[in-house]
Amino acid sequence: MKRFLNGNIKHASCYRRFSALIEACPSEITRKEPPNSFTFNYVLGSRQFSLTKSGEDHNISLFCDVQNVAMKPVRGGISATGQPRKRSKTRVMNKRSTQHVYFHSVLKLLHASFPFYVEVLCHALLGQIVFDSVCFHNREPLFQEGPAKFDTQLSYRGPNLTQSSLADLVVNHMPSSSPLWNGPQASAQPFDQSSNFIVSPGSNYGHFPVHTVNPILTDKIASLFSIFGIDDNIAEFIQETAQHIQAQERSAWKQILLQELSR
Repeated sequence: MKRFLNGNIKHASCYRRFSALIEACPSEITRKEPPNSFTFNYVLGSRQFSLTKSGEDHNISLFCDVQNVAMKPVRGGISATGQPRKRSKTRVMNKRSTQHVYFHSVLKLLHASFPFYVEVLCHALLGQIVFDSVCFHNREPLFQEGPAKFDTQLSYRGPNLTQSSLADLVVNHMPSSSPLWNGPQASAQPFDQSSNFIVSPGSNYGHFPVHTVNPILTDKIASLFSIFGIDDNIAEFIQETAQHIQAQERSAWKQILLQELSR
């Protein structure tokens, strides 16, 4: 009976926190409408938001996980550049504010005879979009959350991303030993922006490799995404929105904590 009562009390406490979080949902998260006709989706408490857009022959989905680290302003400013940063005696405690906001994009071209799926990992830097890695699929990719997404989804691809590998993916032929398999790199890469600020999903311990992909091809890929609205405007919106959501999440949880302590 005591265990049953403790379980009910625990569930009731979780329900109160969830209800308080829903009630604290702000009426306005973003200061402006999403550009390029995207639809903004966000649930307070999830620490992630998405942007979607649908057309007659295409669907676009953008997912962004908001990090729990300090973020610098999109355009810089006195708080980011004017004040000197104090050196810390320990490397782990030396937390720097990040300028990168990573988001995951999926483009679906719904052509009857040639369905095409493009998956790309991007990040917004000072209001500009940067493409870190691109992967082509002959079937719809499954978006996963948590540590499982690092096994099959986009992160550091290694220096073996060649034009022949991209051609194999475009013609729907996946080799038995894919050079895009990123298991060893992803498992050995710590995704900690607070202590390892140099490491990012587009690098391996701060090492940015020089791929053998022709720069003209990368420009064509960037032009393709720009046609569908994935450009600097959406990157600037994502970077600004991530800061607003981070502030709203922190404010909501502080309010819940104060309510729980006052009981």
